[in-house]
Amino acid sequence: MKPKIYLSLLLAACCFLNGFSQESKTAETCKPYLDSMRTEMTIEDALKWADSAPIRVSCDDGKIYTLLKFDISIFTKKPLQTREFGTGEKGGIPILAYKAIENGKPGDTVILKNTVYLDAERKEQKLPVISFVLK
Repeated sequence: MKPKIYLSLLLAACCFLNGFSQESKTAETCKPYLDSMRTEMTIEDALKWADSAPIRVSCDDGKIYTLLKFDISIFTKKPLQTREFGTGEKGGIPILAYKAIENGKPGDTVILKNTVYLDAERKEQKLPVISFVLK
């Protein structure tokens, strides 16, 4: 009889502790947010998004984040290359990156790495790599 009681208590304790150890869902994928979440954007929409400083992204955790800083690069197919444009700070796109988007071609990919936002406690938090294709 005692093994059943111990087993029941152990199972109850595990379930109780598991409830406290679950964290809120963290973002695994994020995409630009203009009026909705986008995986592809026309050059015109990408420029509107770039002009909408501070930059916002929508993530699969259901939240919209305002970016504090990020590194931006653009991958082009013709010629095949990735160009780095430095760090966007205070939610703005660096001017050279903006010009590259403006002169972009369909199929080019804009990539934001090392993306950081401020949480409710004003602490810096990281987001995953964000990318979208120009169409």
